[in-house]
Amino acid sequence: IKEIPSFITKCHKLNILDISSTEVSQLPEGIENLPITGLYLEESKVEGFPSILYNFDSLLYLHLNPIEELPSDIGTFQIKYLKVSLKSFKYLDTIKSLKGLTLNNSTGKHLPEGLGNLPLLDDLNLRYCKNLFKLPSSMGNIKRLWGLDLTGCSRLTGLPSSLNQVPIGILKLDECNNIRSVPKGLQVGSIWARDVTWKSMPVGIFDSEA
Repeated sequence: IKEIPSFITKCHKLNILDISSTEVSQLPEGIENLPITGLYLEESKVEGFPSILYNFDSLLYLHLNPIEELPSDIGTFQIKYLKVSLKSFKYLDTIKSLKGLTLNNSTGKHLPEGLGNLPLLDDLNLRYCKNLFKLPSSMGNIKRLWGLDLTGCSRLTGLPSSLNQVPIGILKLDECNNIRSVPKGLQVGSIWARDVTWKSMPVGIFDSEA
């Protein structure tokens, strides 16, 4: 599929548009007038952060192709669930509406210090962010995390001590070969650490509620 026919703009109740893994390179004019809450563009030919996104009034779910960084005014959007691979994590901490954030395969080195101050964030996926070397200390301000997925974050050597203040459902440390310690007293349901090459167990990993 290389293009979306213009008649789709007459589907006045259309909520979700998923063109993932297609050859579509642009959205049809008028699509922004539909009540779309979910827009999935990953692995399509739609590149960057399309300017048409500024015209959507009800967008809550957004999946993008890899980009350098988000626009500086991304905080004006009311996005609840964002999936994108980034070279820079700038401006993430301005999206106050975020509940779920997936940054898999991003190449940024450090998350914004204010990320933990997002009031609604409860799911964070950082799979194979291989340049990430630490998490912000503000993580301790998060009210709860259903999941924290750090699979393949091979530069991480530890987690911020403040994280033991956050109830966590699942903590995934798969392939995190350089983790040396985790905060004692983690309030975590389960810890996954598959395919690791630890010579010794990380300090504090058994001193938790897991």
